[in-house]
Amino acid sequence: MSRCCACKLDFSHKPTVRLLFSTACDHRVCEGCIKRLFQSGRPGPCPACGIKLRTEDFSEKSRESYKVESEIKVRRKIQTIYCKTESDFPDAEEYNDYLEMREDIIFKLANAATSKEEAEVMQIVKKYEQDNKEQTL
Repeated sequence: MSRCCACKLDFSHKPTVRLLFSTACDHRVCEGCIKRLFQSGRPGPCPACGIKLRTEDFSEKSRESYKVESEIKVRRKIQTIYCKTESDFPDAEEYNDYLEMREDIIFKLANAATSKEEAEVMQIVKKYEQDNKEQTL
């Protein structure tokens, strides 16, 4: 949907109008309304939910887009380390267990709530990388 939550106009048929996402609450506001609402330079309320925002709090990408980009980076990094193929395993069941373990690691890294959680998972990854260095190369 291409509707501004401030002026309520639907801009789906006007590709020249930019709708920006609030990085705090993910509501969409057209560029004109952002200029109007935040012209004083001071923080103001989101027109949809009232959370305090500044002009800098708006982006062309939604929070979901940033999350997907982050997961893609994590996935690429982990798949270069956990890169065994089915032929490296005695049977399909062990290979599937390996793939499931890899997906669990990707999920934990992509959704880590704290840097401590991320560091703990990366410690496991580094150990795996050291233990399987010859096979990885």
